[in-house]
Amino acid sequence: MKTPDRATICTSGHESDLRPGPGLLPGRGAGALENALEDPRPGPGPIPLTFVTLGKPAPQGSKRHVGRGIMVESSRHVKPWRDAVRSDAVETMAGAAPLDGPVEVDMVFTFVRPKSHYRTGRNAHLLRDDAPTRPATIPDLSKLARSTEDALKDAGVIRDDSLIVEYRRLAKVFAGEDRDALGSPGVLIRIAPYVELCEVRYVG
Repeated sequence: MKTPDRATICTSGHESDLRPGPGLLPGRGAGALENALEDPRPGPGPIPLTFVTLGKPAPQGSKRHVGRGIMVESSRHVKPWRDAVRSDAVETMAGAAPLDGPVEVDMVFTFVRPKSHYRTGRNAHLLRDDAPTRPATIPDLSKLARSTEDALKDAGVIRDDSLIVEYRRLAKVFAGEDRDALGSPGVLIRIAPYVELCEVRYVG
């Protein structure tokens, strides 16, 4: 009699849904949101976090030479952006220990549409037919993630940004035009321990 073959099937999971429903953990900029605040943290131990930072998202990665072998960030907005994210993250952590294992993350960056996307005159409130649906221009999404990841590390949310093993969502959106969009420039961040769910199935 043939013995059935075993197949181990693994899928990504999480200790707590990164979308906790209406409400965001209060951060430095979250007061501008009209949503009711709801704390999704399950208690002691690794804590899924959700928070908002308002301000102009700044990319990290492009550098310029200033002499004597010294390279600095090209964008003067990088430091203020990282400082803002770090401040909100520290407040949200409330003294909890850094996550020290694999994590999964959402980062949704909100930008405001430029006036050139709109019509003129009496129709100035309407979008032009050729207006893009997403902010497909600079800054690069990967460079926005890089600056924000470093801020999470500096804030003590994660021990190292190499612990980020999966992005459930990494996106650039226009204000008010997406389920995760803010009402003004900034970022919505969700971060939680990554859990791999495996099951053994017999086949054949």
